[in-house]
Amino acid sequence: MSIKKIAAAALFTLAPFAAQAALTTLPAGWPPAGSSGLAPVQFNVVDLGNNAFVALGAHAYKNSASLKNDGISTFFADEGTYAPDGKKYANWSFDFAYSTGGCTTCSVFLQVDTNAGAGTNFVNLLELTTLPSYSKLSGVDSWNMEMGFITAFTGYNFNPNSASSTGFRLSLVNNDPAFAGVNSGVSEITVNVPEPGTISLAGLALAGMALLRRRRKN
Repeated sequence: MSIKKIAAAALFTLAPFAAQAALTTLPAGWPPAGSSGLAPVQFNVVDLGNNAFVALGAHAYKNSASLKNDGISTFFADEGTYAPDGKKYANWSFDFAYSTGGCTTCSVFLQVDTNAGAGTNFVNLLELTTLPSYSKLSGVDSWNMEMGFITAFTGYNFNPNSASSTGFRLSLVNNDPAFAGVNSGVSEITVNVPEPGTISLAGLALAGMALLRRRRKN
């Protein structure tokens, strides 16, 4: 087989996975009722069959409905808190949407990882399907790491004023094997907040490259 044919076969094999992993907008039910400006939030949406899905995304709190991202599952945010509204929330929020596709025995868990790089420190924030504010079948919302019910959570202490890497996992678990229309599955994202010095160094490096290019042209 020629190299071109091998490459084409590889691309054909990888294409479905790439399409599934790509971030997208507007999962079913989004944005939350009463919100404004959140339609452009991007999500990692995982289709679980029978109209069931789990989706996680992130946006810049009060500033923009989008965050820079790698197009797959990693978002990049700024450190610090948002001062104008007096709530002292972190400069970014995470967003979720899900549907159990009619599976009344399914559970949906929202987890956070205090060290996304290690990938071993996931803890449960809530089982979303038990929240009284949502129906058993679906829910959407946007939360911030500095909201009171999250900061009071035992075993997790988020610092918005330092560099961090925070992982989120939205898991749907089908507790009834007889309900074959919905698969168990997971959506994951990571929100990275770099050191301010890292950003400065990156800026200096880009400026140096631009200067070098100008000199070469002259």
